[in-house]
Amino acid sequence: MIAVTTNLKHKAMITLMYSAGLRKSELLQIKPAAIDSKRMVVIVRQGKGRKDRHTILANKTVELLREYYKLFRPKTYLLETSFCIGKNLSDRTLDHIVKQGSKKAGILKEVSSHTYYLLVLVKYDIMVFFHLGTSMKISSNVVIYLIKALISQT
Repeated sequence: MIAVTTNLKHKAMITLMYSAGLRKSELLQIKPAAIDSKRMVVIVRQGKGRKDRHTILANKTVELLREYYKLFRPKTYLLETSFCIGKNLSDRTLDHIVKQGSKKAGILKEVSSHTYYLLVLVKYDIMVFFHLGTSMKISSNVVIYLIKALISQT
């Protein structure tokens, strides 16, 4: 999905959400200062349960975000609307971008930006979002019920 997304802002959103494991609400509330490229972390303020947390920031994501920042120069939120500077994108806009990206990628199943990480199980033509720690333990041969058990989403 990331590879077929051509819009720089959309690609930055999807990549950051995927690589840093951000929830939809966290992604939409991220401010430019929350990207710490020296320590390679994203600082999530008031995430789920109103808790702050740090999450990983991949090198390729940093490069993409730098390119995005140079072009768009966001003021308040990292991902702002094009028509109202200082206003963050809506969750409906993010959902639409993710759905469009999945269509472009040829993913046939329903896709939502509501959850964490993206894994396309090519064998089953299923898209699942989950935490990176879990994704490292899963191969494309694992049945969906085991995936649900591993990520405690049952």
